[in-house]
Amino acid sequence: MTTAERIDAAVQRYGSLKKDFNDIHGLTYAVQFLSVELAKYANELADLFAAWRAAEFQRKAKYEQERAKLIVEGTPATKADAIARNLAEGSLAKETDAEIAYKSANLRYEAAQNVLRAMQQHAATLKQERAAS
Repeated sequence: MTTAERIDAAVQRYGSLKKDFNDIHGLTYAVQFLSVELAKYANELADLFAAWRAAEFQRKAKYEQERAKLIVEGTPATKADAIARNLAEGSLAKETDAEIAYKSANLRYEAAQNVLRAMQQHAATLKQERAAS
């Protein structure tokens, strides 16, 4: 099971709890579990971000190198720009895929963080209720 799948499962378990759920120990464990999984996922997210930026750099480098080569060969700058852009187009697809992977993972991460905050608030409320009784 991947980190994302473990996070999704934890979110689903929390979402399926009854409104009067009051097992503070179980909830505290669930908060701890989700916190650790989110930390692991943050590392994966950082790797996806790095891959996106690397793909962007490669596309730009390919474009600039080709453009400079064509200009040195005597191609007019406007034409060199168009040719280089067309040659770098294949790299754009790779960059776009990397960006999509990062952004979709980041959306999942942020949503799971919202659930974690709700869980933490729920646990704090249960602790207050326990202390008051």
